[in-house]
Amino acid sequence: MKRLSLLALAACTSGYRPDAPTTPAEAPPAAPAQLARIGLQPADGATAICPGAPFQVLVTGTDTAGRQLATPTSYRGGTVWYEEHGLPWARFRITSNIGSITPAAMFTPPPSIFQLAETASVELRVQDLAQPNLTSALTVPVDFHCAQALALRGQEGAPGANGSAGQMGGAGGAVQISVGRLTTRAHGAVILARVDSALGRNYYLLQPGGGALVVDLGGGPGGAGGEGLRASVQYTDTYADGQTDQSRVTYEGPPGPGGAGGAGGTAIIRVDASDRLLAQAIKVYNPGGPGGAGGTNGRGAYAVQAGAGPAGPAGPMPQISYEDPAAIFADEIAQGFPIAVPQVARHMNKR
Repeated sequence: MKRLSLLALAACTSGYRPDAPTTPAEAPPAAPAQLARIGLQPADGATAICPGAPFQVLVTGTDTAGRQLATPTSYRGGTVWYEEHGLPWARFRITSNIGSITPAAMFTPPPSIFQLAETASVELRVQDLAQPNLTSALTVPVDFHCAQALALRGQEGAPGANGSAGQMGGAGGAVQISVGRLTTRAHGAVILARVDSALGRNYYLLQPGGGALVVDLGGGPGGAGGEGLRASVQYTDTYADGQTDQSRVTYEGPPGPGGAGGAGGTAIIRVDASDRLLAQAIKVYNPGGPGGAGGTNGRGAYAVQAGAGPAGPAGPMPQISYEDPAAIFADEIAQGFPIAVPQVARHMNKR
């Protein structure tokens, strides 16, 4: 009997148990779709590469059954919208003759905007890593018609605590914008905008008659007011007969008001005096920041909310001056960049 008991115990403590959960075996990874051919095209209907607009490359493929597949897209109608179309980005190697391509097939311009200024078109190539014999190429023109943007908004104010007011929002940035013309072989005369700010020096190229450079110097929003201070004290009364009674006193203070919005920023715009219309290529937006929301106490119908903070003052109108481009862009001319300088200005500069 003892031997049978030991055998039965061994059978119960090893091997399959009916009450044990079972996990199905993982399915082997699916083999890559066999493609008959691949192609390259701009995603989201883009027709050119412009520094102010995202540009994504779409790899298309036709499998042996005739199905149309493609790599994921990240935009639809200019709005961020991710969709998959049957082919992963990691399957393909995409290269460009200038700039670079990210793992999500986004084109990244070269570090120097002046290098892109002398590029008429970008050559893109793709190779299928699963079927290395499949390749494709695409030539995309470069232009500067799209609008571009720079945001130097003020920071949001910190929220209040224990019934205190939210802090004031930060002021918008201060910038100096210099506007002239750059003479290029690939695109002719283009508008050059140089922005000097706390972020350093940045360059933007714009096409005459195209989109503007929009500089956002809005003040930061005020911080939200703090919830009212909540405190409670519990104490015990002891009577002559030894009995005790516990009591609690609760205090709820008023909520704090929202903080004031920050002031709009300031801009100085220096324009090539030989073409005053260049000032129209720059749009400065510098409103005051909105006031922060008031703090609240309670919930639902019994909630009490303090007042919102006041909006910050708008920044002043940009100061515009018209100057000799040889003086405005002296650094760039010294580095050999083809800044358009009128002959009169050159003679004056030599004197």
